[in-house]
Amino acid sequence: MSIYGNPLSSYNDLTNQSGNDLLARLIYSEARGESFQGKQGVAWVVMNRVARQFTGSTLHDVCLASSQFSGMHTQAALTPDTSSAVWADCEQIAQKPSAYSNPIGDCLWFNANSTFNNNLATHSGKYLFGGTTKPVAVTEQIVIGNHTFFMIEGY
Repeated sequence: MSIYGNPLSSYNDLTNQSGNDLLARLIYSEARGESFQGKQGVAWVVMNRVARQFTGSTLHDVCLASSQFSGMHTQAALTPDTSSAVWADCEQIAQKPSAYSNPIGDCLWFNANSTFNNNLATHSGKYLFGGTTKPVAVTEQIVIGNHTFFMIEGY
């Protein structure tokens, strides 16, 4: 039986959930089609951000940080299939993320491979975040499944 993932009706309902529940929902909404290692990578982006107090200092704050994880605004985050093996993996990782190896180093971001590669191709090998005007150099890049995890200069 799942300890996280109770159905919610709106994004605002997420604010009442525990940090570990939010992390399970984030992993599920962003990486449910990925391998266990890919799911770990998503969890470690959050863990890295908490450790550096980047977009928040708790799992709760980081998972719900404004304009950071689009998956948290989807039906998948609100009503995950808690009877699925995929959810069981997400929940297992979220219960104690530090118990699993970090496959992404210090990376603070991830994108679908196609989004990441298209962005680099159109900005001379540099990355341009939405809402910004100056592309930045990528200093670390790790591909796991359909996601590219990365770090940029200055972080």
